[in-house]
Amino acid sequence: MSKLATVVSFLLVSAIFGCGSGSSYTCEDCTQIPDALQADDQLATGVYKGVLVGEVATGTIMVDVKTDQTSGVCKIVKDGQLYESTDMAITQGSVIYTFTHENYTFTLEVTETGEIIGTQLVFGSEDIETVIVKEKSDTLVECFEGDWTGNYSGVWNFVIAKNIVTGRYDGDSSNDFTGTVSDNKLVIKTSGGSDLATGTRSSDKVSGQWNYFDETGGWSGIRAN
Repeated sequence: MSKLATVVSFLLVSAIFGCGSGSSYTCEDCTQIPDALQADDQLATGVYKGVLVGEVATGTIMVDVKTDQTSGVCKIVKDGQLYESTDMAITQGSVIYTFTHENYTFTLEVTETGEIIGTQLVFGSEDIETVIVKEKSDTLVECFEGDWTGNYSGVWNFVIAKNIVTGRYDGDSSNDFTGTVSDNKLVIKTSGGSDLATGTRSSDKVSGQWNYFDETGGWSGIRAN
């Protein structure tokens, strides 16, 4: 079963039978230790992980550029299907990696120390937003896919690295968000700093409530990478 199918199936079962405190989910395909190498921690090379967030599109992305920059791979899972590219071009200055696939072009611009400047994903004729974080040898990046419901609804995806949440929601409305995780409790704010949502994490399952001005609803998801 694809990871997206797993996400959809889990959320559907949760909606029908509920997500009581006894229910749980573990991503069996997800790594529990970083894929990143220490040699890449302070370089533009290495591993970058994140999520796709479109009005209806969802997925994950992973980029791995070898330390000597002789090769790299970009793996995108979009709507349950894997698209992998090793066709990489490099532009120096600020370092720009461009991966070309018959279905997409993905551009990742970073500094020489790996700080992310910007990204662009064109999938067919569609521009899809991404949220990407550089993984380090001591910092696992976990990617979560889910949705939000209520007065508004759509895709609700984010990554967690060192208890920092970075994500985006899309659908009836869209915005970036950030947050923190402490004792498996999530506190999420909009990119402008306004309170947005709270939630809890149980193993690789997350869920909670969002409240923005007079609009309210729920959100949930599972770890996908």
